[in-house]
Amino acid sequence: MENKTNGEIKITELPAMVVASCFSTGRNPEAEVISYVEGWAKRNWLDYSKMRKFGFDIQVSDEQRRLGLRSFEYWVTVQDNIPESEGVKIKHIEKSVYAVYRIQSPYNDPATAIR
Repeated sequence: MENKTNGEIKITELPAMVVASCFSTGRNPEAEVISYVEGWAKRNWLDYSKMRKFGFDIQVSDEQRRLGLRSFEYWVTVQDNIPESEGVKIKHIEKSVYAVYRIQSPYNDPATAIR
């Protein structure tokens, strides 16, 4: 896998948006939740390629951490009229300022890249 340089942390304002939200807890939660949301989009006749995508780690319990588990939440932008379904919640995200960090090659030692 190509080892690209990660970008700098940027502060950016994101507009208000509606997202479909899903999370997974496991040893590889990113791949699991992204695959699930991509399948959900296809089942609901949504164009996954045109959705804006956001992902971030979420806290796990001490017990989960001891077992080597992590949690990852994944959002994709959707229209306001999309209903919730099994495992997918619809959230209304307010306009806000965020720190944004893009990782070019997340599977090349992700623990180092994210830190």
